[in-house]
Amino acid sequence: MKKTLLYGITLLALMIASCNRGPKPKPKFEGVVNIKYTEVKRRFSDGLVFNETGYQLEPSWRMWFISNDSVRIYSQERGKFYNFKVYYDHDSVINMADNWLKIKKITPDSLLFQVLFVKNKEILDEESNIYMTFYSDKLVSKIPDTKIMYMGLPSARDTAFIKNLVAKISKDSTKFFAGREAPKIESRSPDLQVETQQYVKSFLTAADPADPYMHPEFHITMNKAYDNFYYRFSAYIEADGTLRFKEPLQLITDFREHIIGAMKGIVNGYLRYYTKVTPGSTLGIKHRTSVIIEIKGVKK
Repeated sequence: MKKTLLYGITLLALMIASCNRGPKPKPKFEGVVNIKYTEVKRRFSDGLVFNETGYQLEPSWRMWFISNDSVRIYSQERGKFYNFKVYYDHDSVINMADNWLKIKKITPDSLLFQVLFVKNKEILDEESNIYMTFYSDKLVSKIPDTKIMYMGLPSARDTAFIKNLVAKISKDSTKFFAGREAPKIESRSPDLQVETQQYVKSFLTAADPADPYMHPEFHITMNKAYDNFYYRFSAYIEADGTLRFKEPLQLITDFREHIIGAMKGIVNGYLRYYTKVTPGSTLGIKHRTSVIIEIKGVKK
């Protein structure tokens, strides 16, 4: 009888524990509906705003929940607010404005979201290392503007990180990272036209490595050339502004060495003489970057 009673108590305890380990309740926004929030900082999990590719996180969202399943978010690119549905996935994971987010904190004063990277319906833990911090506009109004501004800017740790990164790539001529101030190539000749590729930033993405400075691309037309040609290749721009050939970016089936030699000749000769090159930099520090060059020759 005692064994049966003990077994029953143990089974009941296990059932209660099992119930306690059930699915977490969905996050609710009723308590913060119609409270306007401004993103004050966006950082990686290590507290930095830069990573090793040179990508910089910057706070940009303004938003408020208009109901438990709807949100209104401001687009800087389009200069207006848009309504979006809030879709619940599991636990505290939501999707809004095509961003997967994990809610870490919800209070009338502040919000904290973790940006999730999802592939094939699975969360990539290592890549999901970005955090967005929001303050209510009421709280922001009580804090000096300069303090709010500095919360979103690079810190002294970021400066140290960039200096270390520059020192690291200087030891290997094949290493580089994107400059927050992108490199420039400008024409010095009336027979040379240089256009910078324009990118349209993704709409309201919490992390967009497609920002223009990450992949600078230049379209060059060389008039009065020795022949008609078209080449597409990548090149390094050194910290001193020197342009250096990297590799072809087009399919070469025949005469590979000859064509690559022609590309190098254009870089080392014509472009060095007839263009003005400004190196990329980050936090005022010049460093090696990589660019894409598409050049078309038009015969005399």
